[in-house]
Amino acid sequence: MFFQTTVPCPTIEYFQHPIFVLSLDNTLNSIGIGIIIIAALSQSLFFSIHSIHHLKNISNFISKNTQKLQKSVFTAISLQVLTTTAVAIIPASYFVVSIQADYYNQAINNFCIILFSIHGFLATISMLIFHKYYRTFILSCFYNKKNDVPNPSFTIVLRHSQVSCK
Repeated sequence: MFFQTTVPCPTIEYFQHPIFVLSLDNTLNSIGIGIIIIAALSQSLFFSIHSIHHLKNISNFISKNTQKLQKSVFTAISLQVLTTTAVAIIPASYFVVSIQADYYNQAINNFCIILFSIHGFLATISMLIFHKYYRTFILSCFYNKKNDVPNPSFTIVLRHSQVSCK
């Protein structure tokens, strides 16, 4: 009752404006979504295959330790991308199916929007989980352990010279 007395009903003009609907035909939506999916999958496959090919064929040019580091970084990045992509694919696939089936469920829509909104947070968490150096640094901040990375030390030597102005 407090809400009804505090916030008045909208004026009649609020209800008289025309409503804009982008499309009642799902064909355009399906074509657009299909193009996006094909482009994303083809790019992902190309760059994954390209990266794996170069990681396997560079053994003659770099050290074994560098190869090991590159492969571990590639694995960590792949796991990070797969994790965050899976979180985005779940609600996206629901939206596609619900649009095609003309199905509406507000609770599931809200859940999907929440999943999309935590996408960035999960990307950060997965980065901290899958990348060893980020993980050890963050844990060292919480547990006051010394970081394994040595602090660089250097000395600056200034030499005084006479400058004369004429």
